[in-house]
Amino acid sequence: MSLVTNNVCRPPGESSGGPARCGPEPFDRREFDVVECALAIQEEDDVARSCQICGKAPVHGHQISHAHNVSSRLWYPNVQRLKVIVGKTRRRMRVCTRCLRSGKVNKPAPARKAGPTAA
Repeated sequence: MSLVTNNVCRPPGESSGGPARCGPEPFDRREFDVVECALAIQEEDDVARSCQICGKAPVHGHQISHAHNVSSRLWYPNVQRLKVIVGKTRRRMRVCTRCLRSGKVNKPAPARKAGPTAA
């Protein structure tokens, strides 16, 4: 990383008296690892598509066509983001429809609408 002062590009640690060196610095693979970054994004995406109750997550497999062409694909669980009662509080959670249907979570009663009061 270089420092820019008075429109002059200087590497860090170099005093203003030395010659200015502009241009690309050597590429540091440890700092910019594209594969690790992509895997981290994919893991975050898998976490967002997984059930917080049972832990059901995307499953990897192969899609096979009639001509037996094989391509990789993912099967995602049917995950809904909804309000759930946890203890005495309401929380938003990602819950799969299997957990929702089997009664593993309690949905809160719908909030009452404020209407005109009789006086």
